[in-house]
Amino acid sequence: DMVGSEQKKQRGAMVMQGSAGNSEGRNPAEEEALEKMQHVVEEATDYIKAQRKKPLKQQTDLTMEMTGDRDDSDMRWISVGDKPKQKKAHEKPKEKVEPLTEGNMFYSAFGTRGLTFALPSGDFMPKASPELHSLSVKDMNFKYLVLVLMQESLFAGMLQDWENLLGELDAKRALDLVQETLSILVLLPRDLSQAELKTLLKVTDRGLSEAWKRIWGALHETLGCTSKGVLGLAHAALRLAIERRYIVSGEHRSQVQKRIAEFLATKEGAAPADTSEASGGGDWATLRAYLTLSLGRVEELFMHEANKSDATRLEEQKGVIKSCIIIARFLGDAGQFRDADILFDRARMLAMKDATLLSMWPGTKHFRAEVSLYCAELLNKWAAASPEYNTDLMTRAAEYAREAAEVFASMQPQDVQTLESFAFSLYWVVLNFATLCRLGGGGQWTANQACAVAAEALAVAHSMVTPHTPPHRTAELYFVEGVLYYCKAEATAAGYIQVEGEVVDAAVKVLLESALKEMKVAYKQWCEAYGEKHLQTVKAITMIGLLENKVHGQEASIDWYRKELRIREELQGELHPRTQQARRTYTLSIDEQLLGGGNVDRLASEDDRSAAQVAAAMSIAGKYEDAEAMLRASTNENTSSPDAPPAKPLPTQKVEYLRFGEVSLHCAELLNKWAASSPEYTKDIMIRAAEYSKDAVEITPAPSRLRNRVHTCQYADTLFTADCR
Repeated sequence: DMVGSEQKKQRGAMVMQGSAGNSEGRNPAEEEALEKMQHVVEEATDYIKAQRKKPLKQQTDLTMEMTGDRDDSDMRWISVGDKPKQKKAHEKPKEKVEPLTEGNMFYSAFGTRGLTFALPSGDFMPKASPELHSLSVKDMNFKYLVLVLMQESLFAGMLQDWENLLGELDAKRALDLVQETLSILVLLPRDLSQAELKTLLKVTDRGLSEAWKRIWGALHETLGCTSKGVLGLAHAALRLAIERRYIVSGEHRSQVQKRIAEFLATKEGAAPADTSEASGGGDWATLRAYLTLSLGRVEELFMHEANKSDATRLEEQKGVIKSCIIIARFLGDAGQFRDADILFDRARMLAMKDATLLSMWPGTKHFRAEVSLYCAELLNKWAAASPEYNTDLMTRAAEYAREAAEVFASMQPQDVQTLESFAFSLYWVVLNFATLCRLGGGGQWTANQACAVAAEALAVAHSMVTPHTPPHRTAELYFVEGVLYYCKAEATAAGYIQVEGEVVDAAVKVLLESALKEMKVAYKQWCEAYGEKHLQTVKAITMIGLLENKVHGQEASIDWYRKELRIREELQGELHPRTQQARRTYTLSIDEQLLGGGNVDRLASEDDRSAAQVAAAMSIAGKYEDAEAMLRASTNENTSSPDAPPAKPLPTQKVEYLRFGEVSLHCAELLNKWAASSPEYTKDIMIRAAEYSKDAVEITPAPSRLRNRVHTCQYADTLFTADCR
């Protein structure tokens, strides 16, 4: 830390004051505060355990990622440390506590009713600068943040459950209503009544009264808190879950805030409040600020709290490091890859900071391998969520996976846990080195070397399979083998791997067909083990879509791309980077199909295809008017003004005529989405959408484009029915 002399004096005074306290160097005020903080952490742990017992329809989907044995052990550690909890002789059994009434409903977490997201140290510690807090206090704050993120994941699963319930009524409009309702609630500057919310959302006008009853009923369910000490955690976790799932961008946040301001201004007869400076970052920004605050001076504290016993120092250091890992894991699951990477890196640095002391910890070797394994997984997901894989990220991911595998292989004795960890590290070695091969190599590895490392790891993994290996585990082997075939095919096609005595195209085709075969087996086994709507299964769906496109063409892949997008939207929310990547893939695939793809007689030039892709991206961002203008401009090259309505070419102008039909279909779909995204359908927009669809139907009669013809007619029917309404 770069600190001034006054801060250094304060730190010295704090150490001197601590040394006058108990044997562990804590002053009485800190000791009392720590007891209160520990009580809050234990209450929060009990609360989360109770919440996890509640049945969720989708418990095996999103929430399964955080409800396994790994998280059970994390919660035991947070409650009692690494030692079994000993019951005191004079300790009385806990009395059954009834839930609170005030502030204990879901709707209470919003507006002025909601409790501010705060760390326990803010309530109980003496008023000192936060960076001066001791390692003991930082340890408690970290544990509290872990619990907040655990509860946030549970609430994310609950939101998914609510969506499934509403989907039984009117999937699109009901889901829009729950997103709008919760987005407004989480950004409210003041409290609104049920009647005011209904008016703001135009529930009756939109014919969504039944959906509203279900939403409002869910918001009136109890949070199940048994003390005021847990309310703050529950409120913050709920707001975090809503932000992550429904506030899809900074622009969306601003739009919701503007909508609220205009409603309040109309109601109060005043000018709308200026929201241009109020976008903020919400509770996720607060969480990041707390992490930064809690990490301040940690390394220094590791080295300088020498007046504590080795046992206490070790326990606190392990606590901080474990918390970093768990928080990073949750951030990675939430798509906050950069923040997670920083925390994992910090955990590794802390583990190596005081090597002598940490050598007293028997699990140090296993711990370091575990951190490397987490990093290998995180960086792979981060790279996969980018528009294109990043070689530097994948090189690091490969190195971490290899390091983890080597450590687990060297550990003795080889118990069940170590073997499981070793098998899992081999899985990531294959994935990461295969991907590195596809990218042409990176770091110290060429494409051939990376491929060889992946193949060797796969062979070792196959040798570990027994008759008792469950199907979902063997599915992982089919999956990574399919990935390896695919990556070898791509590397061969790019010239990174040379094929001797074979025609390159033929070799690539064989590899791709082999990859597709393996992926379909993995998909089948994961469906049987988890169901289709699961984060494991969707990995196979992603790859099948990609491989079907390469082996059998665009039309064979479109349904798989659509399936992936829908499942990721449901499981991970629209904001998650993997969902956004799936949307990009699906959108571009639709554009390729509608605009003729790579056929010789394609209907559009590269510039036209680019215009369609840009317009699709604009529509995803909510810029519908700009997207329509972009598409219209692509057909207006021969008009005096690009803003003028596009003039229909003559049938004798074959290319221009057919291109006009394709662009008309794009515009019909675009304007339908634009109208549907408004609080109520906009008549003028729907009329234009219907007119575009009519032009598209007239222009696409060719038998060779029958699929587009059917799709176009279906759209026209839908749009004119909406106009009739």
